[in-house]
Amino acid sequence: MTGAVLFKGDNSLDFAEVRSQVLRVPEVMGRLQEAQGIWDKAGLEPVNFYATMTAENEGFFASSCLKSLCLAIVQVGLYDRYLKKNQQPEFVVGNVRNDSSALVAAGIKSFRQLILGSIAAGAEAEVEDSKPKEVDGLPTLRGQSLPIFKVYRKLEIGYVEEPIESMHVPKVIVRLAEEQSLKKLVSIGPGSVEMQLEERIGILEDVQFFESIDMDPMLSWFWQNVDRLNAIA
Repeated sequence: MTGAVLFKGDNSLDFAEVRSQVLRVPEVMGRLQEAQGIWDKAGLEPVNFYATMTAENEGFFASSCLKSLCLAIVQVGLYDRYLKKNQQPEFVVGNVRNDSSALVAAGIKSFRQLILGSIAAGAEAEVEDSKPKEVDGLPTLRGQSLPIFKVYRKLEIGYVEEPIESMHVPKVIVRLAEEQSLKKLVSIGPGSVEMQLEERIGILEDVQFFESIDMDPMLSWFWQNVDRLNAIA
């Protein structure tokens, strides 16, 4: 069955309840600690990734650059966990701009390069206004480039880029289904909201959609705890 993993979800960590649960995943904590070590060793402006993840929403939203990097770190950790029980997918799909967990999954960048090449590492101060800027010829908002979703195909030599790209995920998935007979798409969480893709691509009846967290029986507590915390709040 031809399968792909998808790295998306810019707002996946916007809820404190989700952040608190994702920190209970060992592979995520392992990557956060690794990222902290890389950051500290490079002598960058002091940042505490764990404190950022455990902050209230207002504090987490204070830096869009740091928020973006935290999501990439979390997704790399969740992908580590996914690979413990699943083979590498035929295709990796994801946003290749800003802090891209997809490029790490495809082996285009190392985890260290993700951290040290991040917007947060390179920007001492964020853009304070909301006027669009330009980075690499594309408009940005508060240092963030507009997304470009690309596809990488697994070959014997590793992952290589496919001639498929778009600013819209559904268009990429449609192309994969039509041209590469895609049958299975796994969204690397957190955020089952990404499965709304299934509704947006209703014509693809033969494509099965999954969330990586939902696929893992050892993480069956994840969304149950999120719901419980939401109810308490």
